[in-house]
Amino acid sequence: MFGYDAAVDAGVVVAGRFELERIAGAGGMGTVWRARDRVTGRAVAVKLAPASSRDLAERFEREAEVLCQLDHPALVGYVAHGTLGAELFLAMEWLEGEDLSQRLERQPLTAAESLALALRLADALGHAHGRGVVHRDVKPSNVLLVGGAVGAATLLDFGIARGSGLGRRVVTRAGCLVGTPGYMAPEQARGDWRSTPAADVLVPRRPAAVCRRAPGRSPGARAVRAASAVEGAAGRP
Repeated sequence: MFGYDAAVDAGVVVAGRFELERIAGAGGMGTVWRARDRVTGRAVAVKLAPASSRDLAERFEREAEVLCQLDHPALVGYVAHGTLGAELFLAMEWLEGEDLSQRLERQPLTAAESLALALRLADALGHAHGRGVVHRDVKPSNVLLVGGAVGAATLLDFGIARGSGLGRRVVTRAGCLVGTPGYMAPEQARGDWRSTPAADVLVPRRPAAVCRRAPGRSPGARAVRAASAVEGAAGRP
């Protein structure tokens, strides 16, 4: 588990505040625990990652820095961040549901749901872009449908986000491929770190991201209509 100290286990209290309850998931950016916030009494998600890897630590710090600046109902909420021994921690609001990729495998979106999703994500991205933040990894698995509701879709994982308002550190370098193939903007695929909001707005234009498997005679046409809604809400970069 990323070489964590054995003391990092259920029952450990992080920063004197977040009592770890159980592991909720693990990935390349760390392990996520469900925890209880002793200050508010609410459940929170606490992500832990080792500080031993410089690149990983920089990306982890960047995600915390990004979330500190954002406040939107369709973006996962920041609670706190800091260190736990040799580990870094990031506490966020606890959300339950299924991600968009799971929903699409289980059941297609209707045309109305596709449009509602596109508008909600456009509004969230517009908020982030207005604060100089480009997500750079908008994809179905990073969109959580809280309670299974499309109307409560929430964008997660700002681990590779960047922007003009995030300080001087450059986590990714020119020539490095960062993002998810199939959902990258062309400039990301070229390894250009100077991503603009266009990199995020491009993704909802693709049927795979917003309207995949939508029923009807012309899924492509539905995607175009949803994309038009995105551009109207977020503005063409």
